[in-house]
Amino acid sequence: LNTEIMPKQLPNQNILLSSASDINSEMYGQYKTGFLEMLKGNREWFVADLDWHISTAPTMNGKPMPPLVSPEVVEAAYKTDVFRAEQEYGNLWSGESGPDCLVTRATLEKNSTPMYPVFTSEGKDRKYLIAFDPSAKIDSAVITVGELVRDETKGLMLKIINCQNLLEVLGNGEKAVIQRPEQIEILKKMIIQYNNDTDDYSGIEKIIIDSGGGGFEVGSFLMQEWEGIDHKLHVGFIDIDDPYMELRADDFPQNSHKLQLFNFKKDKTSGYERCQQMLNQGLVIFPTNLNARNEIEFEETADTGEVRIRYEKPSLQDMDALLQIGICKTELMNMQKQKKPNGNIIFDLSPQAKSKNGHDDHCDTIMMLCNYLYNLRAEEALSVEHVNEDFSVLFNHKRTSNSKNKNPFNSGRNPFYTRGYNPFN
Repeated sequence: LNTEIMPKQLPNQNILLSSASDINSEMYGQYKTGFLEMLKGNREWFVADLDWHISTAPTMNGKPMPPLVSPEVVEAAYKTDVFRAEQEYGNLWSGESGPDCLVTRATLEKNSTPMYPVFTSEGKDRKYLIAFDPSAKIDSAVITVGELVRDETKGLMLKIINCQNLLEVLGNGEKAVIQRPEQIEILKKMIIQYNNDTDDYSGIEKIIIDSGGGGFEVGSFLMQEWEGIDHKLHVGFIDIDDPYMELRADDFPQNSHKLQLFNFKKDKTSGYERCQQMLNQGLVIFPTNLNARNEIEFEETADTGEVRIRYEKPSLQDMDALLQIGICKTELMNMQKQKKPNGNIIFDLSPQAKSKNGHDDHCDTIMMLCNYLYNLRAEEALSVEHVNEDFSVLFNHKRTSNSKNKNPFNSGRNPFYTRGYNPFN
């Protein structure tokens, strides 16, 4: 037994270990309190900022120890999601949760649960939404998939189950957006995967595409019949609410209407306002983020009431989808409501996010999904049958089923007939 590596006993001590998050979290309050107490000279408190430099070259009693994380992992994390990497490896606290932010970290964490992504339909009664933000040269081309689920209390909800960033690594090591024809083929492949193996797209609730950035071009390709990975011929899609596609409706009478071209120039602000409502009402469920070892953490409660953490290592495909969904949540937190000098309200990335070359492609797909969920819930609310109130009893009038005159004052005195008449005398 090597006693040199055994930790010293620290009786009656509270040790708090956490990655950095935002300045509104409970852990930041403990961190700030401890730091101030230590500055005052209170020896009961000790605060240490340990960033990735310590983890990649740790020592114990002056002797080098095996690294907890490799520099390559840290470098990859900064390239994938700089905001999460700064918190997890740089120990930097963020302050994006201001009064004008789209959604707070606390809200997203509250509405996140440990789960694996879903890549194919899980039953013929399932309904899926697919949102696509295409790109040709800059930013990213992102496809996000959500499943519509119904909660007994909250009603119709959305579960984010998959997200793919259509990038490829070039020969020189640089990343670039996959070319447009291949983007469309990947989209078609995902449509088949979530289609419940039917010819009428019963598993697809809607395909929503940003009409800008080449989105209309993508929609035009989807209008034609096409052969899927299942080697079956499928009818095309058409958005009859789009003024340009509507002109071609007579040419494609058999096409499915499960396509929506989202007009960002016109509907971005209202779309994000609806997205904000859906997120804050807890109607959108996300997978929890992977931990620093890229594991999924499942909480399990034993019969004794003890809560334990079970760690599972996802596959590379699962890991990629979960990392992309994590980027969705980061971009949502970076989105901010802003007022222009002309008085117009817009949603845009915060100045802090822009200074770090932040993007909004991932959260744009979440917005399109939430906007559609909002409209579905509104339609359901309007379709609820209301009780047909009969106020004729207030005026001693008996309604007869065969009466053609529906005037409740037909056989009784109209209390409003004489001006100045007080019906309460």
